[in-house]
Amino acid sequence: MLDGPRESLPGHYLYGGPLYHHFGHVLVDSIIRLWAYDPAVHTDGVIFPLVFLNVHPAHPEFFFEICRSFGIERDRIRIIDTPTTVEAVHFAEPGSVLGAGPEPWYLERLERVERFFLDRAPADLKTYDRLFFGRRHLCSGSLMGESYFASRLARRGFHAIQPERYPLPVQIRLLKAAREIVFTEGSAVHLTELTTALSAERVTIILRRPGGDNALRPHLDARLSRPTDVVGRGSGLFRIHHQPEIKAGPNSLSYMVDPSAVYDGLVRLGYTEPGGFDLHDFVRAERIEQAECVGTEPRHLATHIAQVAQERLKHGLTTPELSETRPVLAWLRSQLPGRITTKGA
Repeated sequence: MLDGPRESLPGHYLYGGPLYHHFGHVLVDSIIRLWAYDPAVHTDGVIFPLVFLNVHPAHPEFFFEICRSFGIERDRIRIIDTPTTVEAVHFAEPGSVLGAGPEPWYLERLERVERFFLDRAPADLKTYDRLFFGRRHLCSGSLMGESYFASRLARRGFHAIQPERYPLPVQIRLLKAAREIVFTEGSAVHLTELTTALSAERVTIILRRPGGDNALRPHLDARLSRPTDVVGRGSGLFRIHHQPEIKAGPNSLSYMVDPSAVYDGLVRLGYTEPGGFDLHDFVRAERIEQAECVGTEPRHLATHIAQVAQERLKHGLTTPELSETRPVLAWLRSQLPGRITTKGA
């Protein structure tokens, strides 16, 4: 692209950052220099080079809302989607870097951003002392079997939230009000990038990728009075693409060889009772999620089920009645009537 024709853009701009359509990437890549915006200096606005050209026809509305919280209106935003020479661009120091966390001075700059959203939250909004941010509803990069642990957290008073269902002001108000928060590791954690501090006494991450907490903990710890807890180390995490013949990637489904490691971590934190883990019940929950996310085409399901069972068998873990493909498909048909046919099973 750089060898081809390019456009020319006159004016003085602040460099915002690469513009993604992914919520987490917007918060950790696209907005970390916006603190420096000064209309008297950046007289023509802010530029964002678009990532993944032609993948999404429209830019996410939450991106413009976040820019507005930094004092940047939509008409001051220039999205660059072709090779362009810009007259003058100011590259400000990023206030936060993924894996390193925010600079102390940046947290102070976020006060107006946080207030922007809190002032727009409904005054009568019902909040919760305990929040669980899961990923089961996404399927993209989900941790299979999450519902088993979610049910245990629910027994201890955790309210499960699907953040995509709520406007950003509501999400941030709920986040700020919670006393205890559990995240399945992923993009929901990045919501904290719009806050200065959290009042939660404890925040916990359930791993879904080996070492997945390393990129996130510095961002949480900077906003908490105590270090972030992590559960799931030693669970033997691995990934399989929705279509098993395709190489696993970031959006693939995550599995645990030994899910009891997550359960033991929740026990350690007082979120469930000791000695209550049941591998058979866990696998049943996992299988239903598997059918929901992989799809109910028998060939794909059978291959997926076999791969997971084989991975566990390597480590001596098995639930005989749910390890063989045909009994599993028969059981899933009973749980999801009309969705799984016998053809191809």
